[in-house]
Order: sequence, then structure tokens, then C-alpha cells
Amino acid sequence: MTSIVNTQSLKVILQPASYPIMKFNNSNWHSNDNVGFSLGNAADLGEKPLASLFKIRSLYDILNNDPYCHNGSRFRGYCKVVSCSNGENFQHQVLQLDQTHCQSDNPEFENISRILPGLPLAAHFYSDICEVVDAALFHCGLQNEPRPIQTKVHLQRLSATSECVGKASPAQPHKDNSKFLMVFVLGKSNVATVKNSLYDNKLRPIGEFELSPMQYFCLDDRRYYHHVDEVVVQEDNLIGYRDSLILEILPLSDTYAQMA
Repeated sequence: MTSIVNTQSLKVILQPASYPIMKFNNSNWHSNDNVGFSLGNAADLGEKPLASLFKIRSLYDILNNDPYCHNGSRFRGYCKVVSCSNGENFQHQVLQLDQTHCQSDNPEFENISRILPGLPLAAHFYSDICEVVDAALFHCGLQNEPRPIQTKVHLQRLSATSECVGKASPAQPHKDNSKFLMVFVLGKSNVATVKNSLYDNKLRPIGEFELSPMQYFCLDDRRYYHHVDEVVVQEDNLIGYRDSLILEILPLSDTYAQMA
């Protein structure tokens, strides 16, 4: 995972106005510890994935309610992409009919397989999803991975009113049962600060940061826990929302690959 750089390097070489900044809870978190985590701006991934992210932004207004959200404040679209590398490039296939999602490390739905709403996409939007997945896999240094790689793609809108906050799932520090996790914020309106938090594997706080539109974080899911705050409105008479694109990246076992 040599493509994932540490946040201390990012703070030195990048402009703070355009990039998220980590506020450290643990000032002793040194470079030997923070391998496998990065903060960045989507523009750094290249023109094509950036253009695809801007087109994907238009999908959030037509997402379906998350059937597992009881107060109706979470909207989702979901698909799976399987990718194979020849050492230089990836080939991608969207599994349009597979909406199953199981997070065995998710404490809210432990070992429960859920069926999530599919992405309401026209066919040409699948190429945009694959363009973003392609950039994410390179960012994670997976171009030499010999196994097929599954990426679960979640479009998630957390909506809030003065009477109801928007909550992610699960609403506590957690892992996503993946190898790498990459999260983009694509849109935000009338919301207070939404803080992301990072923890080590003993759930000790490392730091916190906020993502503005077209910023991302990426982490090695085996090394860290993460959490995002509730979405709360700024002006009570208006609806607020925060739109994110979540990629859960996991190389598949050889046994699974032979069966697929």
C-alpha cells in the first residue's frame, strides 16, 4: 500500500485551504504508526475520476430511502464492482443484480446479510463508478494484486431537519470488514461541522478532521477504526444534507474467485 501517504506529510506539502487537516488527539502518533491512512483532494486522482465524481453528484437527489433507517433520514444507492489487474491496468465489471451486503465487523448488524437499494443509474453512469473505483485501487497500491478485487460502492445521503438528525450506520466507531476504505464527500448543504474521527485498534483516539466537497480519506481497515458525527442542520427552517461516496475494497479469496 505504498500509494497511501501519511497525514503528516500531507500537512507539509499541500495547501491547507484545499485539503482536510487532521487535528491530532495523540501527539505521539508518528510516521511509523500512521502508514495506511491518507487525506486528500479528489483532483489529485486525475481529471477523469474527478469528472466522474462531479457527474455522480447528480444521483443523490434520486436515491431511495435506506430500509434499515427508521427515521427516514438516510438515503442509499449500492452496487458491487469486481476488478482484475494485469499488473498495469484494471478491468472492471459491475454486478448489477447483486445487492447483498454483509459487514461481519459492523456491531449494529453483526453477521447479518442485508439487501440494499440498487443504484438508480443509467447505463453510462456505471462507467463513472468504474472510473472512480479504478483511481481508488491505484491509490491503494493494488495494481499487483493477483486476486480479483471486490469493491462495494455506497452512495449515501444523510439528511437532517430541526426535528431529526442524520445518522450514519453504525453510529459508533467501527470497521467495515474490508481491506481498504475510501470515503469521498461529494456534497453538503445547511449542515454544521461533521467531524470524522480515527482510532487505533485499541479504540484509542488518534485524530479528527472534517471533509469538504471533493475531499476524501482513505485507510487500511485492518489497522484503524473510524466514525462520523451526526448531521445537524445550521438553519432550523431548512433541510440539511451530506452526500458521501463510500468504497469498501476487499481482494477476494482464490476459492471465491473460482466459484464466481
